[in-house]
Amino acid sequence: MNVSTKLFSILGLSLALAGTAFAQNNNPTPGGKGATPPKDTAAQPEPKGPKAGDKAPAFALKDLKGTEHKLADYSGKIVVLEWVNPKCPVCQQVHHDGRVGNMLKEINSMKDVVFLGISSNSEITVDQNVAKLKEYGLEYPVLMDADTAVAQLYGARTTPHVFVIDGKGILRYQGALDNDKTAKLTADKKPVTNYVLNSIKQIQANETVSPDYVPSYGCHVNYVKKDSAASGKDKAKDKTKTKG
Repeated sequence: MNVSTKLFSILGLSLALAGTAFAQNNNPTPGGKGATPPKDTAAQPEPKGPKAGDKAPAFALKDLKGTEHKLADYSGKIVVLEWVNPKCPVCQQVHHDGRVGNMLKEINSMKDVVFLGISSNSEITVDQNVAKLKEYGLEYPVLMDADTAVAQLYGARTTPHVFVIDGKGILRYQGALDNDKTAKLTADKKPVTNYVLNSIKQIQANETVSPDYVPSYGCHVNYVKKDSAASGKDKAKDKTKTKG
């Protein structure tokens, strides 16, 4: 090999090594220095419905027994609304692993705190909700919102999606039930931050609720859409699919 050939070989090798180093620095392995943050830490969308500090939308819905519940009925009390779906695997998970049950025990021991479930799904029946509560071994009012009108008022996105309203009717927290989106903390018996209980305690202590919004996780709530006034026909596509 002559001198010129050797020089070209050395130059080519140097360029190849430099290219490899550049690629490694600009396309790091997951978790490496400069890696793209996971979705959970990226910017999250703002809620579409009322935000903390807004007046909570009024509503009147009937529960599984046919009893009507109005938000105005609970003036002076803290009201917790949780969107539920008996067919949603995420909603089932947070009930079966005890997170909702443990939260309810604490809520039921508090003075002037009301917990209401809301079922916004045109395909879910009263009987299905009754059967699921029996399976969970829990009792709490579930309000039927088949036309999803209340879900749309609040901007409820998922099941679960929780809203905490103070005694003056002001929304103080909305979003995720807790910080255990994948149920790993519960499975590993590690501490779980329940944002609902935290917000209730902060309201009772006359403190600022923080955080007042955490993106919810679970199965998507599909709103019932209507055709133009001329046709007058409803489109009710409310299929359960995982989101979050």
